[in-house]
Amino acid sequence: MPSGGRAAGAGVAMMLITVGSVLLASLSPPAGASTDAAGCTAGFGHTSIAEAKTWFRDVSATDRLEAWAVGVTRTDPADESQVVPAAEHWDGYGWSRAPLPSVASGGGELTSVADRGPTDAWAVGSERPTGSTWPKMPVALHWDGQSWSRLVLPVTNGALTDVLAQGQNDVWAVGYDWDFGSLAEPFGTTTSIALHWDGSAWQASPTLTNVTLSGVAPDGAGGLWLVGYRDDPQQGIGQAVIYQWTGGSLVQVATPAESGTSSYLDGVTLAPDGQAWAVGSQTPTNDTSVALIEHWNGTSWQQVPAPAPPTGSAEFDQLKGVAARSSADVWAVGSSAAQGRFGSHTLVEHWDGASWARLSTPEPGDQPATTPYSDLTGVAAAADGTVWTVGSSGEPRTGSVAQVLCENTVDDSGFAAAASSADVAETVAWRFGDSNTGRHRIVDATGTGLFDSDARNAGGSYTFTPPGAGDYIVADAATGATSTLGVTMTATAKADDTFYLRWGTNTLDRTHCTCFYDVEIRRPGTLVFAPYQIPAAEPGANWKPAQTGVYGFRARFHQGTSMTGWSPILSVYASGSLLK
Repeated sequence: MPSGGRAAGAGVAMMLITVGSVLLASLSPPAGASTDAAGCTAGFGHTSIAEAKTWFRDVSATDRLEAWAVGVTRTDPADESQVVPAAEHWDGYGWSRAPLPSVASGGGELTSVADRGPTDAWAVGSERPTGSTWPKMPVALHWDGQSWSRLVLPVTNGALTDVLAQGQNDVWAVGYDWDFGSLAEPFGTTTSIALHWDGSAWQASPTLTNVTLSGVAPDGAGGLWLVGYRDDPQQGIGQAVIYQWTGGSLVQVATPAESGTSSYLDGVTLAPDGQAWAVGSQTPTNDTSVALIEHWNGTSWQQVPAPAPPTGSAEFDQLKGVAARSSADVWAVGSSAAQGRFGSHTLVEHWDGASWARLSTPEPGDQPATTPYSDLTGVAAAADGTVWTVGSSGEPRTGSVAQVLCENTVDDSGFAAAASSADVAETVAWRFGDSNTGRHRIVDATGTGLFDSDARNAGGSYTFTPPGAGDYIVADAATGATSTLGVTMTATAKADDTFYLRWGTNTLDRTHCTCFYDVEIRRPGTLVFAPYQIPAAEPGANWKPAQTGVYGFRARFHQGTSMTGWSPILSVYASGSLLK
């Protein structure tokens, strides 16, 4: 199992980190926590994929026990262009590799997937007749519960970027074709692709010149929303575009992206009530890229401000995918990078019905601390509150990111899960049942006053990033029901056989709050915990085992005179080889 992954088993999700002969096991959720085969937690947790050197481009899921992820597998570790399509299936216990039909000798990739259940899934992408990056030929596949089969397409050139499956006889795929330049068009010409499957064959829709289509979703009125960008070959920029398909033609809808700057839309989604969201990026200057978020309120498309990154931390934000469980529970993913620094980080943003928030998520376990390379390109939000995100990691890109979060549901009868769990520095999420008859409000019942959702309607959602490891009591002010949230410490292996123990999200500014962390250690051969760092203002510290055996660590957070309970225990087994 890769370092940092979570393995499901008998109601316990275990995080393993192995370096030399030290094994770290973080047992979560705590006793009494509700879980399933997926080992799903309230914060995004990494799952282990079936094959190395694979990175995902998209994910689709019906619930926490049924999902498909697609992308590419590298055939040459030294060359990112040498790839073949990849598809993996999640059955609630783990990812498994699915055989795919052969592709052209130049390789290929899958860029989008639509999962309608165990016997009906669709995937699209492209293949290359030679090893060069262009020309490409579009590919469409169907899963019938036993195998993937290839479908005949009415176009022979180009690439498909997104697929929407509304039924076995109603499937849409979009993309683009690019014609090499000539004396008349030295930069080449891009042409859109929009295809429809009616149950027996694919039919091509009218094309658009200089337009790349990258996303498709229902419009809630029997038609479609299609998003992408229009090329300006002379200026070398793109302009975000949104089209509506009403059954006969594509009609461009005016978009509120700033004129005179490059802007791109990469994904679009429809909420059950007919509201829609589209995401991408725009470049106000050559030195910056900011997230672009557009919202259809039932009447018009309007740009919505994206949450600003922490001061000085990021100047290149890009959103690549978006999914809506409800109009008040929308998820967007992408990447974030700082100017003048190498690497990128995963980016997750969430809409709770009132505003967008930038969330705290774990980096993949294979990332170096100084120059990480990771991004998210696909997201799926299932009706049961399961949220999947996928992407890639490593430089060169040799690893996949696959994360899953399960929102704890707040119903008229109380909390669906009596206990939930997350790792420190992860944002956790709750959803308010779609059939609730009244408004609900979750609050911090530990006395620290750390969070308060305010009253939320049915279908709403709420996110919160705990300040540190501990056991938090969550109460519903409407019903008096309570639930617990166990936030566990983490440990990151370092090259010198030491470990960074993390118990907090950020360094505490104790000039503005009477707050601190308590951290305790249980050494081998003892049954009791002793102070390790009490009080602590820093969110973590380096540690090296001093003797063989099993160590235990736990922490809690103080705010004023109140405190959380002790966190679930992080257990560490150390053998003699690291003690020399």
